[in-house]
Amino acid sequence: MTIFMLPVERQARDSAVTAASKAVNPEANQIRSKVVIVGEYVRAEENSTGYFWEGAISHLRSNGVNVEVVSYTRPMSARVRANAFLRLATKTVVALGLTLGILKASRRGDVVFSGTNPEILLPILALVCRLRGMRLCVLVHDVFPENLVAAGLLRRGSPAMRVLGAIYRRVYASFDKAIVIGRDMRELVDQKAGRQIAYPVHNWVDSDDVKAADRLSSGILEKLGWEDRVVFQFFGNMGRLQDIDTLLRAMDLVTTDKAAFLFAGSGVMRSAAEQACEGRDNRHVMEIDHGYSRSAMLSSCDVALVCLDQRMLGLGVPSKAYFSLAADRPILAIMDENAEVARLVTEERIGWHVRAGDPIALAAAIDRICTEEPSIGSGRCRALSKSRLSADLALEQVRRQLERLME
Repeated sequence: MTIFMLPVERQARDSAVTAASKAVNPEANQIRSKVVIVGEYVRAEENSTGYFWEGAISHLRSNGVNVEVVSYTRPMSARVRANAFLRLATKTVVALGLTLGILKASRRGDVVFSGTNPEILLPILALVCRLRGMRLCVLVHDVFPENLVAAGLLRRGSPAMRVLGAIYRRVYASFDKAIVIGRDMRELVDQKAGRQIAYPVHNWVDSDDVKAADRLSSGILEKLGWEDRVVFQFFGNMGRLQDIDTLLRAMDLVTTDKAAFLFAGSGVMRSAAEQACEGRDNRHVMEIDHGYSRSAMLSSCDVALVCLDQRMLGLGVPSKAYFSLAADRPILAIMDENAEVARLVTEERIGWHVRAGDPIALAAAIDRICTEEPSIGSGRCRALSKSRLSADLALEQVRRQLERLME
């Protein structure tokens, strides 16, 4: 069991800012309780979850909130991931490690702020917070056990699903607050809890972490000979729930010779993408960390592809969309029309939307985009990322919700 704190330099800087904040705002000294952030990953270099948590930790501390961070991680090998029993055992060990950390770091009146993983942690947190008189706020990135149905691991209406559903409805009902990253997710979480507990905050990316650049600046498209093509890029996790299959089928139905498709990332569908690209001069798959920065990769395209299986409505919001907007790239959203990213694209006019599971409609949209030649970027997407979708705005909303629980 470990209690993780940010690196010494950053911690010292945040402590100095916190002291200055308290000097300016004496009311900060009246807050006796603290926020205990708990999670497997809390550092930006670990993954996208760690990226969000590190940003939240830094923002809260710099605004005078007393924050303690509990982290306990056990990486999963390919062998463990492939074995359901070993995967469950690892998640259980992590959950118990996090629980011990919380018991050491917290006291009555504190606010525990957690993510949704590992899934087994949430029932434990609900019980511990109730017994110790602590408030519980959960940042919901995915919804369990409904996501198991979407992934095809459980059948809706099965005995296992009924039991898990009943348990997690009670768990969600015990939350004092749930911060959700999509409007479709808000509806589902409130329904599970049986009352209004969900507060929507848009997903966030610090615009300082992703730079907008010319499409040719990285040299990637020149190496591929795609200078004159309209490049559609899928960036990030190639999972089963990303509706990759629809995209791969649509590529064979595209009639224009101007379109090119770049896949950057890994996941269970990567091999299918590689097979679909093999021997084609307008398709390519590469690793994200192939010697290029994240900004260079995200900028090496004309249109960002953001796919999500229609069964994932309300269960998740692809963070890759917000990274692409920060890179000033328009989005082709392939998902249910009520999904958060699809709503955002339509409302803000920052791209195009095609319903999930329809390769014919997707191919037609790609043909049309190549004819029109995308010009939605040109600063508009990045401007939205730096204003209404800014990290500071989202994190300030999170801070206010936590401080209300601390009152």
